[in-house]
Amino acid sequence: THMQPAMPSSVGWWATAHAESLLDDCLLLLNAFELNDQSPLGSAAGYGVSIPIDRDLTAKLLGFSKPIHNVLYANNSRGKIESIILSSMSQVMLTLSRMAQDVILYSMPEFNYFSIPNTFFTGSSIMPNKNNFDICELIRAKASKVKANEIAIYDIIKGSPSGYNRDLQDDKKFLFQAIDITTSVLECFSKMIPTIEVNEGKIVPALNTAHL
Repeated sequence: THMQPAMPSSVGWWATAHAESLLDDCLLLLNAFELNDQSPLGSAAGYGVSIPIDRDLTAKLLGFSKPIHNVLYANNSRGKIESIILSSMSQVMLTLSRMAQDVILYSMPEFNYFSIPNTFFTGSSIMPNKNNFDICELIRAKASKVKANEIAIYDIIKGSPSGYNRDLQDDKKFLFQAIDITTSVLECFSKMIPTIEVNEGKIVPALNTAHL
């Protein structure tokens, strides 16, 4: 606590804390999926269509759980749903960013609690004697980028009047970019985490420095 030695704990306690955080993030993602799982077909420009379609049937045929009830809201939900999706993804990135920082810290020579294969490090441009943990450093930056994309969409729609507005088309690039970032970071993390080796010879003696 406070970046100072405190009570003894375990690597498993640390790891499952981040795992539980990711489980909470999954609930947010599932909620975002549920909100997105509504068909807008039949809303047209926001005031319905003159063709007497069965919106419940078309929603089912298209694979949605249900139609958006209010056709004007079908248009008003544009941008809002995207920002909700990115909000849930930004929480995933927040968890991974904090975990990445921990891994950087615990793999430093001064701690050396964790050993990670050199394949996840890059060489220094001017100091060949050192390896840089660029992957985890970039994860921290990517977390900020996903959050920035969420805010960008929010800012686009926050002053929009009801109905369709052309500026809504600009939210897609922020959505797609954030999805690509989040999925790529998850892929990198899922490959790195299983390779971590715990240096018991460093961790156990460190327990003696804790102020119990």
